[in-house]
Parts: sequence; structure tokens; C-alpha cells
Amino acid sequence: QPSTFYNGQYCDDCHTSCTTCNGPDSNQCLSCPSPHKLYTHTCIPTCPTTTYETPQSHCIDCHSSCTTCNNPSQNDCLSCPNDQF
Repeated sequence: QPSTFYNGQYCDDCHTSCTTCNGPDSNQCLSCPSPHKLYTHTCIPTCPTTTYETPQSHCIDCHSSCTTCNNPSQNDCLSCPNDQF
């Protein structure tokens, strides 16, 4: 049974890719079924390279100076463009 959201008049089904949502489309997810990750309100299999995964399985963008990271700050880069640290 899909999760539902209140659309202002009645309860409607979430997209099948979402565990919880605030609308019917695949880009309106609030949470995802394991092992999928939430990125820009969409459930995806793995986080993109330029993001890091939170304990809540959310993909968060790295700081703009990082290529890869483990947290959001510019001091949390694991790698930088052109290997510049």
C-alpha cells in the first residue's frame, strides 16, 4: 500500500518510489525505502559523487570547492578539482 499525502481536499497516493511525500510526483519524496537515498526530493540508488550521505540516507551537496567530501564545509573535502588542496 503506497503512502499518502493530503492534497488540500483528500488523501492521495505518493509516487511508488517514495516512502513519504508531499506530492504525487517522483521529485516530491520526503523519505525513501532502504537502500535508496534522498537527493533533491528524489529517491535514487546511490548518492552522486559530489555529495555525501547523512545517517538519514539523504544526499547533501559538497561545498563548491570540493569534488568529494564527507560533510558540507570547505574543510571537509576528500578531493578537490585538479587535486588542489
